[in-house]
Amino acid sequence: MNSPTAIAGNYQVGTADFGPALLAAGITGNVAQSSPVDGCSAFSNSLTGKIALIDRGSCTFVSKTKNAQNAGAVGVIIVDNVSNSTP
Repeated sequence: MNSPTAIAGNYQVGTADFGPALLAAGITGNVAQSSPVDGCSAFSNSLTGKIALIDRGSCTFVSKTKNAQNAGAVGVIIVDNVSNSTP
């Protein structure tokens, strides 16, 4: 993560078990919070060219990612709110 400075740094991540594999170079882009935040229905905000930030919730990661893709996102970060879980 490049900015803001207060949270910039490298973070442990996991990749999806669906869709194309992430390239070794990764992806860059501005991150935008999804609306709705759980991503379980169509987004009311445009995510064109952005990386969607989505809260973990009651629907599948596939559904969340498809909703982000439909809103124009180039990537997805799903926030893990479960203690001691592996990314």
